[in-house]
Amino acid sequence: MDRGDGFKGRQFTAEVILWAVRWYLMFPISYRDLELMLLDRGVEVDHTTIFRWIQPMPRNLRSGSARICG
Repeated sequence: MDRGDGFKGRQFTAEVILWAVRWYLMFPISYRDLELMLLDRGVEVDHTTIFRWIQPMPRNLRSGSARICG
């Protein structure tokens, strides 16, 4: 997957970052649980890194009421 400009300078590929963001939005899941899910898939990433990926998103996307599936 192409990194694109939004992922320039990141340690992880755009695919990994987008997995974590997608799962966070789709499911009521903690950063630590996401860390374990990615580890199960062979990606070692700290939960604080995932937190940093999620925080730049607009607040209405991060809120529990805005979580969507599909």
